[in-house]
Amino acid sequence: FIVHGARRWSYAEGFDAMRRFTGFLDRQVAERPRIAVYLSKRPEAVFAWLGTTLAGGIHIALHRAHKGAVLEDLARRARADLLVTEAAAWDDLPPLESCGISRVLFVDSIPPEAASVTAQCFDWSAVADSPLGEVRPSSQNDVVCVLYTSGTTGRSKAVLVPHGMYARGAANI
Repeated sequence: FIVHGARRWSYAEGFDAMRRFTGFLDRQVAERPRIAVYLSKRPEAVFAWLGTTLAGGIHIALHRAHKGAVLEDLARRARADLLVTEAAAWDDLPPLESCGISRVLFVDSIPPEAASVTAQCFDWSAVADSPLGEVRPSSQNDVVCVLYTSGTTGRSKAVLVPHGMYARGAANI
């Protein structure tokens, strides 16, 4: 399913990783969670994306190249219950309080500087130690993802992607 450096996941192992992320959400976040993801290209980005979908939540993709006022605006508009990121991104993040972010999940380690924020911080071991979460049904009209446009004609717009778009795309493939 995924090969990343020396790490490998079969389809069954990948599905379990997604369901563990769902199980983590069941323990830490409200029903129908809004999960913002600010990650580089790594397997945990896939597990967070699809695990959020399995939980019946909304995945909000924040491009890792965004910085400063643009990132702060996108993060604030995301209204996320949880931010999934990596330690290397810490210096690029806007003040979490200004974005309404109260929980942060680091896919690697929690940077020492994170101790000074009021947000509750977790590392990926909290996901790995979670039970497998239940898959929640979705209707074709349920929003499962928010993608921001490039903003070439002004402020980035939030595109609400329904479950049916993913399902139809997969069926076409």
